[in-house]
Amino acid sequence: MSNHWSQKIERRFALKLPEDVRAWMDLQPWHPGGGAEFSVALSPEQLLAPDPGTIWAGFMLPDTLPLIGNGYGDWLCLRVGADGGITEVVRWAHGGGDWLPYGGRLAESLLYDLVARVAPLRSSVFASPERAPERVRLLGQWAADRLALDLAFLFADQAPADGNAALDLLLQHGVAEFAVRRDRALYWLESALKIVSAPDIARTLDVAWEPDFVRWLFDTRLIPEQQRDRLARHFATEPNQLFRQAWDRAEREALTVIAKRHDLGWAFDVAGWAAERRGDPEQAVQRYLAGLKTSLFSDETVPFRTHWFNERFGKFAAARLDALKVHLSKQQLRDPYLNLFWQQDAESLRVRVRDYWLGKARQASDPMVAYRHYYRAGWDLGANKIGTYDEVFAGLVKSALAANADALAAVAKLHRRFLG
Repeated sequence: MSNHWSQKIERRFALKLPEDVRAWMDLQPWHPGGGAEFSVALSPEQLLAPDPGTIWAGFMLPDTLPLIGNGYGDWLCLRVGADGGITEVVRWAHGGGDWLPYGGRLAESLLYDLVARVAPLRSSVFASPERAPERVRLLGQWAADRLALDLAFLFADQAPADGNAALDLLLQHGVAEFAVRRDRALYWLESALKIVSAPDIARTLDVAWEPDFVRWLFDTRLIPEQQRDRLARHFATEPNQLFRQAWDRAEREALTVIAKRHDLGWAFDVAGWAAERRGDPEQAVQRYLAGLKTSLFSDETVPFRTHWFNERFGKFAAARLDALKVHLSKQQLRDPYLNLFWQQDAESLRVRVRDYWLGKARQASDPMVAYRHYYRAGWDLGANKIGTYDEVFAGLVKSALAANADALAAVAKLHRRFLG
């Protein structure tokens, strides 16, 4: 077996791999198997010549290479930069195409994956705590060594009782910050009602699960007083325990994320609603507008329960901006992109958004600007038909090559090969 697989992969995709990824390829610490949730690593041979079921063209982000699967369709993917470096590792979920940053480095993503297994938050976000199998712990130790971190408590026989402590430790070391802050925001919004509720509870109360009950789970302050009493009696729980949330703390997590990157929709949605619910519509408008152009696939709508808005608006931010129209300036009201979402035609929305970005891409004189517009054409709202991605991928490849971003072009070419 070659010990220079990383060089072959670098040549194949014009990459500049970091040390931990090179070690992953050449030393193969994952062999014959290991990892927490993500435990099915692709071999270097499979990376060089992916199987048809590996690349989900038009669904996966077009600047990513799948690296480790979980056995049921989700992947940890290397995200490629214009210079051929690896900018981060993202989790891509096949059930809807959502993506979430798992770390700036592969080792970070593996450590975060381990923490989610052995030190989960006390909420429904993670599974029950359990002692990690030996192979999982060995791979976690390998990742910690790559980062020069002493995280021995994660590998102890007794799993940590408090997932927050584990997440705090990751944050202290700058590990998987954006995944951790997302988890912490979810934790602060995780009411007891959310943990125990299901559609049958809504039927018992003669309330529609969607959108009404889901809206209550999103923000328990929206529950009518009469229904609060009924729910408290049903669960035999004090209302202050059943409905408790900490929106102020969730907002702080979201704002910390927003200060460092602008492409994660969930952070803008949480921050916007936090401002709106405390009676600051002007600030809410600014936050929703700033988050409107983030990809739908970064909104985390199901975990945060933001999917109670009318689907004709396409995005939570667009729906809230419609509700707050009176607080928008005349210039903001005329914004052509925003008005795409306000035409109240759900069937044509994806096509109109795609065409908006394609138009901007064709007009762009800077090839990297064109690349970003083609990217948004495919992965802002997605497309109804996979065949419509052919022009998007052609534009991605052409603009990347014109910008001398050979790695982006190589990855886009790979994805294009697998279009259905």
